Amino acid sequence: METLLRDLRYALRGLRKSPTFSAVAVITLALGIGANTAVFSIIDCVLLKPLPYPDSDHLVQIYETDTSHGTTRGPVSPYNFADWQSQASAFQEMAAYGFDSFSYRAGAVAERMFGVMVTPEFFRVLGAAPALAEILKQARTLRASHTPRF
Repeated sequence: METLLRDLRYALRGLRKSPTFSAVAVITLALGIGANTAVFSIIDCVLLKPLPYPDSDHLVQIYETDTSHGTTRGPVSPYNFADWQSQASAFQEMAAYGFDSFSYRAGAVAERMFGVMVTPEFFRVLGAAPALAEILKQARTLRASHTPRF
């Protein structure tokens, strides 16, 4: 213990003799520790924590590849999704979603909004309840009489 105290006193004397070096060393350590903490926090949230859905380890996302246009992770066409949904035996259930923009009009004012269009099975696959269940029930009845669109 005595040698540790002697080494600590020697280090403090050296730091006191060159304050510029001491400041640069402390700032470098602080930036390094802060950057490391920030990167780990992002990795922890994005990669390490499970999704907030029941059985999230069973969820997968599939894409469509279009080599003629050079697309490797493109959106799935509605017709292909309908075929996959009816023919796939590797999945318990399938649902689709697509990002879109919408126009919302309240009186004379119209506003552009961005949202996600989903198939009626979407919330059941995630194990979540939709906020507007009636809209999805109506969509189920419309889906039988129209071509697939999402």
